[in-house]
Amino acid sequence: MTQKRGRWSRDDQVGLVIHLFRQDLFVLEDDEGFADCRGVQSLMRQLQRETLKRGTALELLIQGAVIDVLAELCSSETPQAQRLAQFLHLWFQDRKSIIQIAALLHLDRSYVGRAMKDPALTLVAQRFLRLTQHEDPAEESQGVREARHLHEQRRLRATERFAIRRGSQGDVWNPQEVLNRHNVMHSPNATTTS
Repeated sequence: MTQKRGRWSRDDQVGLVIHLFRQDLFVLEDDEGFADCRGVQSLMRQLQRETLKRGTALELLIQGAVIDVLAELCSSETPQAQRLAQFLHLWFQDRKSIIQIAALLHLDRSYVGRAMKDPALTLVAQRFLRLTQHEDPAEESQGVREARHLHEQRRLRATERFAIRRGSQGDVWNPQEVLNRHNVMHSPNATTTS
């Protein structure tokens, strides 16, 4: 957000948010465009155990915005709202491309891009922007609460898998041992065997 002079328009902000969709945590961590927003800062403070706090906070806000918009669209009975909800599910949850979505829905891909992708992603981006302005996005959004819950479940499962894997090998992970091995491998006197 530092390249443009003056105030960013709402359309500019929406475009920046849409660019963040489907990015990995490392890309999100490096993005400074929304780092100073109240909602992002609030979530970062709540994520004490995370290594990539900003990336995780942005990911949770994106997921929360998607969940909120999906809930809103699914509660509507209009065909357009149902199509947008279907698109969002395929785009975010199933990670399908426009071509794949068009084939699944038996639609022209230019129609999917113009009539479904643009309005659906704009709705999510607008919700994301509103969440970034709240002091506590989790209090404001059922979607953010659900995204945090799912994130914690994934984190617990990963910790359990790591503990089981390490336990089955009969050893305990020792950070100092890992550091020592790293230093030996990368020391100037290390010899390589071919």
